[in-house]
Amino acid sequence: MPKVAKNALIWHPEQGIYELHTQGKIFQGSLAEDNEQWFSWLNPLTSFTFLGQFGRLTLRKEKRARGESYWYAYRSQGHKTIKKYIGRSTDLTPGRLEATAQAIAKAQVSSPSTASAPPSVQLQAEAFPASEKADSAANIAQEHLLLLAPKFSLPRLHTSLIARERLLKRLDAILEHKLALVSAPAGFGKTTLVSQWIASHNQHLPVSWISLDASDNDPIRFWHYVVVAFRSLHEKFGEKSLPFLLQRPFMRNLPLSLSVLNPFLTSILNELTAFTGGGLLVLEDYHLITTPLIHETVSKLLEHLPSNFHVIIITRSDPPLPLARLRAQGNSIEIQADEIRFSLQDTQAFLQHALPFSLTLEVVQHLERRTEGWIAGLRLLTFTLQRYSSPQEIEEFLVSFAGNHRHILEYFVSEVLNTQPQKLQTFLLKTSILTCLTGSLCNAVTESDDGSQLLGILEQANLFVQPLHSQGDWYRYHALFAEALQHEARRQLGAKTLKLCYSRASEWYEHHGMFNEAIETALSAGQFSRIYTLIEKGFKQFSFTTTGELHTLKRWLEQIPEENIAQFPGLLLLSAIVMLFTQGQLKRGRTLEARIIALLQKAEQAWQESGNIARIGETLALHALVIVLCSGDMLQAGPLARQALTYLPTEEQTYRGISLGILGEYERLSGQLNSARQTLLQAYALNTNAGDRHAAGAALFCLGKVNLHQGELRQASEFFQRVLAQAGDDLSDQFEALLGLAEIAYEWNQLKTAEQQAQQALELSKAIAPESRHLRASLLLISILHARGEASLAQEQLLALIAQASISPVLPRKLYTYLARLRLFTNDMSVTTDWLTTHLPADDSISCQQKEREQLLKARVFLAHKQFSKAQSLLERCLADAQQDMRVHTALQIQLLQAQVLLAQGQLPQATQTFKSCLKQAQSEGYCRLFLDEGEPIKTLLHATLPSLNEDSLFAYARRINLAFADPLAEMSSQPTSREILSPQEQRVLQLLAMGHSKPNIADELIVSINTVKTQVKSIYRKLGVSSRKEACAIARRRNLLRE
Repeated sequence: MPKVAKNALIWHPEQGIYELHTQGKIFQGSLAEDNEQWFSWLNPLTSFTFLGQFGRLTLRKEKRARGESYWYAYRSQGHKTIKKYIGRSTDLTPGRLEATAQAIAKAQVSSPSTASAPPSVQLQAEAFPASEKADSAANIAQEHLLLLAPKFSLPRLHTSLIARERLLKRLDAILEHKLALVSAPAGFGKTTLVSQWIASHNQHLPVSWISLDASDNDPIRFWHYVVVAFRSLHEKFGEKSLPFLLQRPFMRNLPLSLSVLNPFLTSILNELTAFTGGGLLVLEDYHLITTPLIHETVSKLLEHLPSNFHVIIITRSDPPLPLARLRAQGNSIEIQADEIRFSLQDTQAFLQHALPFSLTLEVVQHLERRTEGWIAGLRLLTFTLQRYSSPQEIEEFLVSFAGNHRHILEYFVSEVLNTQPQKLQTFLLKTSILTCLTGSLCNAVTESDDGSQLLGILEQANLFVQPLHSQGDWYRYHALFAEALQHEARRQLGAKTLKLCYSRASEWYEHHGMFNEAIETALSAGQFSRIYTLIEKGFKQFSFTTTGELHTLKRWLEQIPEENIAQFPGLLLLSAIVMLFTQGQLKRGRTLEARIIALLQKAEQAWQESGNIARIGETLALHALVIVLCSGDMLQAGPLARQALTYLPTEEQTYRGISLGILGEYERLSGQLNSARQTLLQAYALNTNAGDRHAAGAALFCLGKVNLHQGELRQASEFFQRVLAQAGDDLSDQFEALLGLAEIAYEWNQLKTAEQQAQQALELSKAIAPESRHLRASLLLISILHARGEASLAQEQLLALIAQASISPVLPRKLYTYLARLRLFTNDMSVTTDWLTTHLPADDSISCQQKEREQLLKARVFLAHKQFSKAQSLLERCLADAQQDMRVHTALQIQLLQAQVLLAQGQLPQATQTFKSCLKQAQSEGYCRLFLDEGEPIKTLLHATLPSLNEDSLFAYARRINLAFADPLAEMSSQPTSREILSPQEQRVLQLLAMGHSKPNIADELIVSINTVKTQVKSIYRKLGVSSRKEACAIARRRNLLRE
């Protein structure tokens, strides 16, 4: 039994006070640093125990050479004791003791033997060592995923265990296999067997142990626990793999899947491979894991596990892993119930050790047959038999002994309980709700002060509890006994009392920073009003971008009745987040949007009534994001984002980053490109600083779109390439980056590349929402068809696309705009202003970009129907608007149309001057389809302008465009060249052409066939961008291509 300290200073979180304990007497009060009661208590002492907010210390007063006495603090950690100087008695205050306890706790956390530190002290730091603080994902995890340290502790072995050499030798085979499966029903000693085997190999094999429970069915949590467990190998384990796990795949618009977790699994396997010492991972109670994705990922781990690493799975039933394949490959061993159960010899040895007298062989055989080697039954039996004083009484009792395991369990638990003192019975029943036990936690649950003593009694009697290895004051109940005790607790104590126990446990967990456990027990207590407070408290400021455990959050919320959720705006907000990010992209749409917005509107109304401005801002930001992700209606989302920013505090990063990103895209679509650029730069900086790579990538992509509109194709291409490189498995980011790159490749007339990228984007669009993405990719592919001269097929596919575009009124307008332009290109005069009015009625809600498209289309209709003044007037207004906000791409389109209007009116000099100005502006970025898509009028202007181009680079650029007109299927480089070089033979042909020689004469002069000359002349014309001898000679003289 643990020795009780005679003198102690104990902190009580419930009352917020310290208690002074002296010789069994207790003095309560608030101790200030100059409190006379404190020093009158302290001065006579030479030692005492301190139990504070940061753990336990032993204080000793030690004399030095000059006779002066000083206080020192001690704390043991495994086989190591940490000593820290405190000072004189006048220095010894409660505040100083708390600071010392905290400093020692931090020192223990940074020590390789961290696992020995008191769990309540080391909890947060053990999960995330200081070396990870530089990584944003680890910082997020440190704040939002608190781990219960005893989960990683091996059960401490009792000294009275039966040696089972045969089974221990069977387990030795794990060192030559990847997997050992120890599978048997409850109470067969699986955990004890594995613990015995580990104890025999502990010096040679690092062990990572996880005690699983039903709350570990969240894949993110499960694998986070695995990373923490592997820190038994090295304290920095997981520095590389953990960021892959905590990169919030749900925020990247991805449902959790094996492909999403593959980067993490690959990284953790690489870390294991790099650790040459090997190791063992033990997954205890794996039967509680029911999530298929966890089984898939564990299978992947086993498949690629390095040969010097091994996994032991302890389970009540065979898990859904590829066991048959592992057997066939010789990669697993299995120990089932038939092997684990006690043999007659084991039973005899056990009873000889457990009972004060021997039983006859006949009685032992009777027991062995009845229990069928069930170890838990035998253990319970020995507790019951201790009431009998002779073998004869035992034998009489055993005559009536019968029943299956469940009956035996219920009977003996009841019998054992009834033989215990009433106080111990109450303690057992009330604390049966706890997964792990320590003295102060038990005190809180039972409202007593003898938890540590009672746990010591249970440990000494080997009754029900297992002490946890290296956690001196932490225990757990045997799982089977815990189930039976809980059954008895429900029967004897009733639901009301148990709820009070859960409530007290929740408060203890909250005080000790174990917020996951606080939430679980609050749910069991029915304290639904505390849930959001606990989430907010425990995770600083919970948001959907700061934890990966949405499945856990979803499970919590599913346990709360809807009427209770409706009473708390915080829970409504969390419900909206879970609904949005656990559905998967294909299930998003208007129906889901309506359901989520209904929740958000209720939350907003409640916060309006309470005047919680910041929360209103969060709700509005999330409302805007829901619209973007479900329907893609940026024109509706933008004003909400702008409104959210007026409510959100300046120091808030997550929601401000999201709102700025949405607002920037809204401004882009509204034509406010300068404002959009500044807003998106803020969004990128804020999201990068917050560690939200997805939101930062989205802002970067939108900046690329701004670059496109402002005529900066190369910068846009660089941004899109960066987004694609960082997208990983994010289908949404992949789609947007690929489509952006395809649009640039199209503009550079790299049609093959554009088609490949657009086709990839189209395939991706089938797996993600909204539907508008599918239409955007399809529209670009139709444009490529038209560019290749397949006008009829392009129109046919466009009409089919229009028939599908029912999701948004904006999309048909965009498609009709393209249809009208295709028809005008083929001189289809059915497109009139009346046609435009019918298909494109006035609508103030459409985006600036769409308005511009329709205005330019209207100008084309005026031009086609020779209404030149109307066309010119409209284009002048459009150009002024475009230039005001630096919409360079639009301005270039307008200037080309103005040149065509001048050409159609016979004003060739003015037309070529306008065209030349446009050519100069487009040259640096390598625009090509801008000119080609205008057709014959621009080809005419190009031919007219070429002879007057004196600058080498501009002439080469114009010639490249001219070559593209001549050969629509030719692939072009995006990089303009200074000039095309004629081959030596072509130079000779050109020289003879300039001298007036005919083609037959040239053939005779060069001793080649007339056909060869014709081919070379065509090549010369193509390279010079001309179509006649006269033009070729003129350019050759001006370009100094002829010999004197």
